[in-house]
Amino acid sequence: MSNLNNQSCGCGSRNFDAVWQRVLPGLDAPIPSVSGRNPQNFSDEEFLISAMEKCCADSRISEAIACRCRGNMIGRTCETLACRERAQFQTLHTTYFILTGNNYTIPRTCPSIGRVLDALRIQCIEKTENSRMFQEAAELTSDEKIACICRQLAEEESENACTLERLICRML
Repeated sequence: MSNLNNQSCGCGSRNFDAVWQRVLPGLDAPIPSVSGRNPQNFSDEEFLISAMEKCCADSRISEAIACRCRGNMIGRTCETLACRERAQFQTLHTTYFILTGNNYTIPRTCPSIGRVLDALRIQCIEKTENSRMFQEAAELTSDEKIACICRQLAEEESENACTLERLICRML
């Protein structure tokens, strides 16, 4: 287990904080986020695109962690999370298609993760932010189907954050 905590490729939170302090000394570093978009600022269509991108990015990060930790509890948990995130993406993608008649293709990316513990921490924070984003979107949309889906996804993201929190607790 300690071997997992020491894996690093130079892009963990300590390096992020160090670079941030060199660039803007004295300011607190923001928590890295997949998307800084706010659901208040755009339409249902734009929100669905942003949410699909978040789900897709989260699933790719979970897959990368699972690949790094293949065969142990962390890997299995992250594989399960990646499956949930792909299901969330599919729900959003279907809703987007029904709303617009368009198929949205997510650009291919390859996530880079540093230390596993740092990646899990960032994922846990992202899940909490995503839950809040979905709750807020459910309140802001006038489309009852989208609101229902957002409430469901907010609950799932909250559960995923709790799963990651328990996983982090076991690693510490």
